Amino acid sequence: MFKHLFSVLCILFMMPMFTNALGVCGVQQRIPLTYVDPMAGNPHPKHPTLTPAVYINENTVSFGSELEGFTLQILDEDGYVVYSTVIAAGTSQVVLPSTLSGEYEIRFVSDDYYYYGYITL
Repeated sequence: MFKHLFSVLCILFMMPMFTNALGVCGVQQRIPLTYVDPMAGNPHPKHPTLTPAVYINENTVSFGSELEGFTLQILDEDGYVVYSTVIAAGTSQVVLPSTLSGEYEIRFVSDDYYYYGYITL
């Protein structure tokens, strides 16, 4: 019985490593986002209770309707915006240009605040 329990625990422990490895093969990966209010001195003064769930699969970024009207920006390592688009109503995915490769900062910008995270394309 303990052998089976140990086997199950090992599988559960190893699962995140397999999931990350499969991300290269086309499995969606969640992008952890951080909230920033540039008008306040503290980067988290009025932190929302939940950050939006945003996923990436190769060059396709997926998100929920709470990001409608936000501007999606991709910034290079020097902080320059290399891609930008406004998320229209009813849009749940944006396909990033295939010419982008490497590590980037991804931002979802509204008038008063933005969310950011990091992606590798």
